[in-house]
Amino acid sequence: MLKDDIKQLMAYTDKPCLTIIIPVSHGFGNDKYNDTLLKKAIAEGKEMILGKFGSKYAMALLTYLEGVEGYSISQDTGGLGIFISNDFIEIIELPVTLVYTVNAGNEFDLRELIYELDRVEHYFALVLDADLIRLFNGTGNILKEIKDSHFPKKYTDEFEHEHGHRQETGVITGPEKSTIVENRMRSFFKVADRDLGQYLQNNNYPIFVLGADKTEGYFMGESHHKERIATVIHGSYGNFTLPELSKIIYPKVQEYSTKNQQKTLDQIEDSINKNLFTSNLTNVWNAVAEGNCRVLLVEKGFRQKAHISRDNVTISEDDDNSCEIEVDDAVDVLIRQALKKNSEIIFLDNGKLAKFGQVGLIKRY
Repeated sequence: MLKDDIKQLMAYTDKPCLTIIIPVSHGFGNDKYNDTLLKKAIAEGKEMILGKFGSKYAMALLTYLEGVEGYSISQDTGGLGIFISNDFIEIIELPVTLVYTVNAGNEFDLRELIYELDRVEHYFALVLDADLIRLFNGTGNILKEIKDSHFPKKYTDEFEHEHGHRQETGVITGPEKSTIVENRMRSFFKVADRDLGQYLQNNNYPIFVLGADKTEGYFMGESHHKERIATVIHGSYGNFTLPELSKIIYPKVQEYSTKNQQKTLDQIEDSINKNLFTSNLTNVWNAVAEGNCRVLLVEKGFRQKAHISRDNVTISEDDDNSCEIEVDDAVDVLIRQALKKNSEIIFLDNGKLAKFGQVGLIKRY
């Protein structure tokens, strides 16, 4: 959903745009601090809009901004993003924590948001218990429990199916009681795995499974999604709260993320061997313009002033009369263009792409 929001925000160019990012403080007593920070941002935003655009073009933005006053900030989020233009307002609860930002310009300030959303880990956590299965959507260290018609899933006698039957006295006949219980449990976890599959479509998020050895064994015996399981955390966590679960899960998520960054570097070497890799800003820019970008790789801190012609980018801090546009950060423009063409963006730590000029690209063909 956030990727769709970002694409919508990127469409606003050459218009008055106000970006406000509020990092949310968590814990008892921090609601007042968050409210105070929002009021401060609104006041700064009003002053910035009037100074940047003048009263004639600022009226619509000011009206939208006044409507934000009193907004209740949830501590279940990492931050709050407020994006306002002359005919548009979007308030987004962010799963990541960004630095406090109030910025007015001709486009929304999205660079750090795009980076953090790529860097932060997206995953599912499945907590197994003998009589209850809970599913969570994870973004970074923030967990949100999925509560719908499928989850949480409770164990009931409906999982008997045809594994034995009861007489009117309620005494089980047929197979031994232990066999019936085991068959019911397998049916329970089989149905849970089937319903889990609905959440795994259209994404490649890993699954972190938490459960005691026996329940984990039942689930693994019935699951058709083993290839998505990143790790299994052994123990009984059925009654843990969200903060307690996050402390257990997130260190494992970070370990998984570190391994994935190495996989990205291995992917670069593989694409070089297949002649599907290009580097340096000019070559990468042209490949994106041609639509030949499957994955764009950028160092987090890479920014570059540049002059841009219709066909390519010229790296120069000097005036160049042959070029049509001068931009303060061609890398930001490059990222936006790649996203519009449905390319995957991967940010890497500074220094990881030093030998490639801080930017690289894996081609589609």
